[in-house]
Amino acid sequence: MGLFENLFKTPKIALNIDKRIKLGPGESLERTPSDHKGPKLTLDEQWQNLTKQSQEHMKDGKIGQYACDLYSFSEIDRKEKRYNDQMKMLMISAYSHLSAAESIIAFRQYGKVIGITEPILPPAVVKATNTAIKRLNWSIQDYRDAFMDIIETTMVPVHLFSVKDCLDIICLYLEGNSDKAEMKIRSGVKKYISSHS
Repeated sequence: MGLFENLFKTPKIALNIDKRIKLGPGESLERTPSDHKGPKLTLDEQWQNLTKQSQEHMKDGKIGQYACDLYSFSEIDRKEKRYNDQMKMLMISAYSHLSAAESIIAFRQYGKVIGITEPILPPAVVKATNTAIKRLNWSIQDYRDAFMDIIETTMVPVHLFSVKDCLDIICLYLEGNSDKAEMKIRSGVKKYISSHS
């Protein structure tokens, strides 16, 4: 090969670099902002940041993100062993998630063009709620009673389900009947669309 032989060889310096630095998939040698982590926020600081963030989400009509903020509040309550407060936040988060408020608002604006996205209850909310039920030594009926006392329709601007229907769906998830819960959600979406078209 003579003249072209060196074109197809890997330079020795590159081999040395490759042996010394092990990069995983998607990693690079460039520094990112996350490389400069500051001190960990206290739970009070996290709560304050979440308060501002959740107020902005609610004001902007981002109910899905607001529901996620409520779950984050519940995690702070859990870490501080305020389990009754944790449960309240989980209940409001679940209700907000299932409201489908953002999707309904868009549907009202654009009609059949976009339809309504089926709401979901995130597995993390289901798991945390089941754990909180056990921690509080509650039955599903205790949960149902507390939910009906705490949840008000005015907590979100619009909602796909009545408070009772929402509670039934949540309880199906809590009891491990996600297929039935999802069927009830699909049915509710179809019913809403047909009654508002």
